[in-house]
Amino acid sequence: MPRVSTEHEEAVRTRIVEAALRAFTERGFHQATMQDVARESGLSVGAIYGYFSGKDELLRAVCDLALSQELDVYAQQIATAPTVRQKMDLGVQAWVTGMTRDPGPGFIAQMWGEAIQTPAVREVLARRRERLTAVVMMLLREGIARGELASVVDVEALGAALSGMLDGLALQAIEEGPSFRPIVAERRAMAILDVLFPAPCPPDYSVRASSR
Repeated sequence: MPRVSTEHEEAVRTRIVEAALRAFTERGFHQATMQDVARESGLSVGAIYGYFSGKDELLRAVCDLALSQELDVYAQQIATAPTVRQKMDLGVQAWVTGMTRDPGPGFIAQMWGEAIQTPAVREVLARRRERLTAVVMMLLREGIARGELASVVDVEALGAALSGMLDGLALQAIEEGPSFRPIVAERRAMAILDVLFPAPCPPDYSVRASSR
């Protein structure tokens, strides 16, 4: 039997994880079965178990994929921004835009609910929070080094608070339903950033209501 290439294995693994993300979002983690994932992926249940030991391991991979996608979009958005404030503005825009696309905030909200009784889910979310907060803390430290932020800023506390703010926007999007407006969500986040960075942003990087 010919040896399966690493590239092929990775492609199949990604296919399974993306299928699981769809299944978990549509049906919920507990309600979704491995048969659902198999149906979404076009693979057999046996093939899926060849890559993942069960739903808990698959869930960890799904959450890692979802966060990596969020951070990849963010990194692309801020690549050309010359200041930390502008990076944060663009990051907020990318985050809010992501809430309007599949899987939207529904998946993470389901995971928060599952975490109350499922340690494996709680562990995944804790790792997600650490990664998200680490990115924010990195930007805050850069802001202090460049003189954009006061040196007395508690980077760890503020980093955790700002990462919590981002997920708070997701909760508001769920609560508001069809009335959710991305530009309003952005304005709420900018109100907090305006306190931290009192200097106005150049127009090229400011949030433009007319573009929404």
